[in-house]
Amino acid sequence: MNNLLLTLLAVIITASAAAGGYWLQQTSDGTADDPAPASQSADAAPDHESIIGQRRPTFSLPGMAGEQRAISDWDGDILAINFWATWCQPCKEEVPEFVELQEKYRDQGVTFIGVAIDEQAPVSEFMARYDMNYPVLIGEQAAIDAAKAYGNRIGALPYTAFVDRDGKVVHVHRGRLPLEEADTVISKLVGASG
Repeated sequence: MNNLLLTLLAVIITASAAAGGYWLQQTSDGTADDPAPASQSADAAPDHESIIGQRRPTFSLPGMAGEQRAISDWDGDILAINFWATWCQPCKEEVPEFVELQEKYRDQGVTFIGVAIDEQAPVSEFMARYDMNYPVLIGEQAAIDAAKAYGNRIGALPYTAFVDRDGKVVHVHRGRLPLEEADTVISKLVGASG
């Protein structure tokens, strides 16, 4: 009886994973319908490709100490704006690499900004565990709205947007950002402004 239950459980998990993978593939290819967010229609939000070359959208969210921070606080820096959550496994994998890149490029005017779609307590624990060395802003619906403004119409996590020193969005990546891709984008931006 136990073997039968274990086999049934394995089949259910496998089928769920396959269905989720299919859905993710369809949405990544842009072939599935984008759900309309509560605060704006999907048609009003830019997609991840059309935001490239546009002026970075403005937003303001609380920092870890509760102070309100606007994205314009970092005008003049090269920005890597990373939308993430503490419960997101790919986020857990890329944050240590972002910590490494922040250390590498800090003196060249590069700032990673984490936008946590989460609550303060788990974010604070996460930051301590991963020794995060860059600013983190917190929000739930407001952070989701900011991600949509940067082209994340489907609500993928993680999602990263790169902004040049002039405030123009130059690159976006949906899903886990490979270290090599992030390093290449940043080094080109640093070289172009140096």
